[in-house]
Amino acid sequence: MEQNLKIELDKCIKCKACARCCPTKVIEITAKGAEEAFPSLCVACGHCVAVCPVAAIKHLKMSDDFGRVEDPAISFDQFNQLGRNRRSIRNFKSDPIKKEILEKVLDAVRYIPTASNAQELQYLIISDPKQIKLISSKIRQKTESAIFRFLYRLIYGKKAMEKQKGLMSRFSPDEDYVLRGAPVLMIIYVKDKTSLSTIDAGIAGHHINLACETLGLGVCWMGIHTLFSRHFKSIKKASLIPEGGHVVAGLGIGYPAEKYYKTCARNPLNISWI
Repeated sequence: MEQNLKIELDKCIKCKACARCCPTKVIEITAKGAEEAFPSLCVACGHCVAVCPVAAIKHLKMSDDFGRVEDPAISFDQFNQLGRNRRSIRNFKSDPIKKEILEKVLDAVRYIPTASNAQELQYLIISDPKQIKLISSKIRQKTESAIFRFLYRLIYGKKAMEKQKGLMSRFSPDEDYVLRGAPVLMIIYVKDKTSLSTIDAGIAGHHINLACETLGLGVCWMGIHTLFSRHFKSIKKASLIPEGGHVVAGLGIGYPAEKYYKTCARNPLNISWI
């Protein structure tokens, strides 16, 4: 049976940390030391490598990108303030974003948790103004069509339809109410859609939001793009989604055109203590 782990038994101190932390019970501790007893159950999470105090374990199917755990030197209050500072930005400057800055954000999002450690999320970055304008205009055409309004009214009711119609009428023809003028559209998609891939995308999207906040960038969830990409082939095609790809999230990214001076109020949480 093919093994996933290389364990240096002469280093192993039999502390059992690897066995305790393995989520799928792959490792057993024998008289000789740690042993990969059930390699077929391995999900390549890397916990066994990360928890070993003597570096006795190497995962053969993972890179050596195991950095040291270091104190990030931020307090809870600093973390809390970062989350409170985040705003959904709907007014962007037209300034382009340097590729290396977006690469920093994408490198950060590599470390999010994903269901069963699937790491299935894929990212498509669109910064070509013509392509973004094409995507926005095609979605706008759909929202202004009679069939869309009929379906919207059928699903959400007359009152919601009138509200939506009124909102759309507030924008001039040259205003982008779809993608809000964001210079970058980041699309998150998967090849094999699962029941938890949307949750994974939600984690990724919020991680991206906070990372961008530290870099002076603003983000807005583009729910309308996600929804229309799922239901209209023309939108999916305009968005350059590869064949077989399923969109799970879309984010507009850019430098905010406005500066916020206060955090926004939020309702108290509804909490039950058992």
